[in-house]
Amino acid sequence: LVQSETFQRITFLSGTARVRLINNLPFTIGPNNSSNGLEATVRSENNPNGDQIQVLFDSPVPSGQSREEIEDISGKTLEVPLRALYNFPIVGPFQLTITEDLLNNTGIELELEVENVQASEVLARLESQSLDDTIQVSYDDETRLREALINRGRFTLNFSSFLPLDANVDYIIPALRDTQGQPFRENLFIDANGSQNREVVLDGFSVINPENPGQLIDSLQVILIGQTLAASNLVSVTNQDSIAIVLTSDSLFFNSFSGFIGENTLEFDPFGEGDLVDYEDLAEGGIELAAAELILSIKTDVFIQNLVAD
Repeated sequence: LVQSETFQRITFLSGTARVRLINNLPFTIGPNNSSNGLEATVRSENNPNGDQIQVLFDSPVPSGQSREEIEDISGKTLEVPLRALYNFPIVGPFQLTITEDLLNNTGIELELEVENVQASEVLARLESQSLDDTIQVSYDDETRLREALINRGRFTLNFSSFLPLDANVDYIIPALRDTQGQPFRENLFIDANGSQNREVVLDGFSVINPENPGQLIDSLQVILIGQTLAASNLVSVTNQDSIAIVLTSDSLFFNSFSGFIGENTLEFDPFGEGDLVDYEDLAEGGIELAAAELILSIKTDVFIQNLVAD
């Protein structure tokens, strides 16, 4: 019977169990006329009819030697305490003198290792774990930015942790570059199942396509690199645990930019002007015009395709 103070339950998405048999008996064990070999089973003591790891050693294992067998454990759940069960058929007749030393120092050892494990749920006292994720923040319209220099502006990042562990998180925005040309990067600490708000001041930052400079950017990438703190108690973690981000942007003012501005409507407050011309120096009686034309000129340094004014 195997107990554990650091592990209680695990459900495997994928993985391999490696069972090693060490024969410390003074005779060979293995298949014979009545058995196909030594069968070893590891199962949960409290759920004997549940999932189990079962392997068959179907070749002879001489005294003092060992054998290994593996089994796919994808989709299985194991919960401590675990019990190991086996039988050991004897290969052929033998003679044996029973002594106290023989009783105290002979037997069979079974070693169990799990490899290349991915789990959907674990209940355990976990050591520090690494996590990483990439979140894409897309535009709401057809606007695409190629590059820009930000005069002033800011946005807010809201981090929500759905992890049962405290975590230190680095967040990186490769498209945002400081005056030294380095990607934007900051660090924060998030409590287990907690949240944090961070305001990012963008004054003086530039925006580029980090992977293909000069090409249009169709989304903003936020990279998360986290490290959880070791747990002092048993905690339950699943493959659905994550850190979510909501980005809220304020108005951005650019010194320069290039890109594509999607279809939009710009509204200007109405205004009226009565004195378009200074008449003070004209003779009494004023001036009369048979026809008049007012030309409204809109000047912009930004190229806007298909501009229509009403």
